[in-house]
Amino acid sequence: MSAQTAAIPISVQDDGDQITITSPHLVIAVRRDPFALAITDENGKNILTSASGSAEALERYTVDGEFGSRASWEPGTRYLGFTYGIDGNRLGSYNGSGPAPRWYCLTALESWEATPGGAQFAVDTDDIVGRHASVHVQILGERVVRLRVTLDRDVAVAEMGLAFAATAEEGFFGLGERFARGNHRGHEVRHQISDAYADPKPGHNWTYFPIPFVLSTRGYGLMLDTTRTGTFRLCSDREDAWQVSVDGAVLDTVIFTGPEPLDVIEQFTGLTGRPPLPQPWALGVWKTTLSGADAVRAEVKRLREEDLGVSAVWIYDQLETETNSGWNSAMGYAEGEYPDLRGLVSELHADGFKVLGYLNTQFIVNRPRTDEGIEKGYFLKQPNGETYLVPGPDPDPEVGIKFGTMALYDPTHPEGVPWWQGLLRTLLLEKGYDGWMHDFGEYTPSDAVFADGRTGEELRNGYPTLYQQTAAEICREVKPDFSFFVRSGALGSNQWAPSAWPGDQHTDWSWDHGLPSIVPAGLSIGICGTNIWGPDIGGFFDAFEESDAASSVELWVRWCQFGALTPLMRDHLGAKRMTNPDAVDMWTNGTTVDTWRRYARLHNDLLPYLYGYAAQAHQTGRPTMRHMVLRYPDHPEALSQDYQYLLGDELLVAPVVEEGATTRSVWFPPGAWFSYWSGQRYDGPATHEVPAPLEEIPIFVRGGASLPLLAEPVVTLANVPPDDLLRELELRVYPTGDSDSRFTFHDGSTITLSETGNSCILQFDELARTRRYRVRISGASEMTVVPAGSGEMRIGLGRAKEAS
Repeated sequence: MSAQTAAIPISVQDDGDQITITSPHLVIAVRRDPFALAITDENGKNILTSASGSAEALERYTVDGEFGSRASWEPGTRYLGFTYGIDGNRLGSYNGSGPAPRWYCLTALESWEATPGGAQFAVDTDDIVGRHASVHVQILGERVVRLRVTLDRDVAVAEMGLAFAATAEEGFFGLGERFARGNHRGHEVRHQISDAYADPKPGHNWTYFPIPFVLSTRGYGLMLDTTRTGTFRLCSDREDAWQVSVDGAVLDTVIFTGPEPLDVIEQFTGLTGRPPLPQPWALGVWKTTLSGADAVRAEVKRLREEDLGVSAVWIYDQLETETNSGWNSAMGYAEGEYPDLRGLVSELHADGFKVLGYLNTQFIVNRPRTDEGIEKGYFLKQPNGETYLVPGPDPDPEVGIKFGTMALYDPTHPEGVPWWQGLLRTLLLEKGYDGWMHDFGEYTPSDAVFADGRTGEELRNGYPTLYQQTAAEICREVKPDFSFFVRSGALGSNQWAPSAWPGDQHTDWSWDHGLPSIVPAGLSIGICGTNIWGPDIGGFFDAFEESDAASSVELWVRWCQFGALTPLMRDHLGAKRMTNPDAVDMWTNGTTVDTWRRYARLHNDLLPYLYGYAAQAHQTGRPTMRHMVLRYPDHPEALSQDYQYLLGDELLVAPVVEEGATTRSVWFPPGAWFSYWSGQRYDGPATHEVPAPLEEIPIFVRGGASLPLLAEPVVTLANVPPDDLLRELELRVYPTGDSDSRFTFHDGSTITLSETGNSCILQFDELARTRRYRVRISGASEMTVVPAGSGEMRIGLGRAKEAS
């Protein structure tokens, strides 16, 4: 990522043993010999310190003679270093049977010079061929530092890394969308994009959405600024040290110094981009409809008759060869025809629905647009200059997947990009779509060549950002009220992708591929700046292993409940019925329809609340779905809470992810928390066993909160402007006797609650006073309302009812 140096005053002082770079908020000390670096804040608090060598490892692995001196084979024993490789293979292997690769290290400072915003250091190494390193330290912002290391000769260098000291209680979070658990301490995590279907590693070490950004519970973060493959070894080799490295000979990192976790996210997204704020419908309820135009018409009619609160419908089986859009089949559901797509979309618009289609990076051979793109050279190339053709599904289902059937869009081609954007313009204007599933982005071959000269090896982890950027630019130009949802992602995706989903999960209860896996995925991707995120309700694949879980109404209900308590509620019929004809969907029976109705109503009711936090994410990067550690990093219990989360500051959500459960254990942070359903109070910090009957997902409201809801049920949010969300509200107030809180709406207006003894004051700022409110006080049967002037409502608490 590029960044401008902030106009921050700094001083650089050389006192002989070390060079010190000082700014108003940071002090960076660079030791001469042995070369090392430490960062502290203005109060002297340690932020990051170079990892010292492990005495045991040095004694065991120090080598003298022909291989050079003091070369440890244990990663993380020295601060900065690099390894050799031949044809990209390291000399040694972390994953193979031999020892870890030999790390050659930076040893002593030779010279230095001041540079804009910092200083540059020339450093010796203990490399056997006498390489020298250049280390550039640059202050980018009040609490942001760039650290860039290069070598004077990069021949045969396979990997460069640096290591920091870790405390015993330190946790590490983020790294993109990760499905195993939130705290990666003890993990070795590769920064490399891949598809679950093609790379189903146990524990979900793969990800569609890798972000090389790690957040420490100590209140700092580090970003590896690269599109190449990198590795984070988070106390996986040593309990007292962690290491970040990149494949290649340039190590470029940015360090964010907080001091709190949410501050780190704000600093990170300030550099890499913050999520856009879409129109309200894009945070609403979306429903898959397919099997041909007549089936779509019949289903949307029933959606309205059943009062199911749907604002957008998504059609993925409509194949449009002229625009290279749509999927090839309904994947187990009945096939159907779409003879007049434009007419159908117009009908759906008239009925109050937004309409989305399907798009991906792949162009199937022997179609008009593919032939044209190949002729003009618009696709990725082989090293010999020929179009790179990869395996993919043929339109003829009897053929299936075969080699040489797909060309791949090149988002760096100066003429190819506007050509592709022209196809999208047709989808938006002539066909009338409001957006689409923006699928794939993970399949860039390593030896592919882009139009700008970069290879797949260099750009594979950056491809999704360019793919999304070129789409978002044309969408913003021709239909600003658009949305699309992405599966893949990379650094910079946040500013272009309106929303995301966690890819093709198995419809089962498994902890690494099923329903439980997607809860930590939503929390980890939020730490990395993605805000509007929601799962495929119901999952995508059948479980494959002779499991009947796809036929489980209980599993579908729990998935639906969780999906409703994310920023975007959306189902996916998926490929389950290709292998399990009894796979459950919304229309399976009365229980599934009633569940959808109830939770679509809840999701829509929360729109004033969710939209307020979407605006906060747009302005600051702070996500709506928050791992408990973001608010409570000093509580050890928070580090392991991967299956509950904060939805904004006022709601605590605890999805049920175990089959047959009727209760679940919930860790409550400090303060009072009230059940959204029953009003029962729970006090923290403590763990409580709470009721979780099939019809309810455990939800709790923070004591002292003023929770804004829509006063009336939503029919559709299509074409509803943001301010219309705030015309008539139900305000649920949860007093505790000693709380003070404020809620900020998307337009900046506020409601403030303050309590004194047995009374509380609700204060509305000037803009908030223009709305109508129905106020409900938790736990009251009597209530007096006293006009207090200046937009205040003073309420005497007994056991209250409600007031208008």
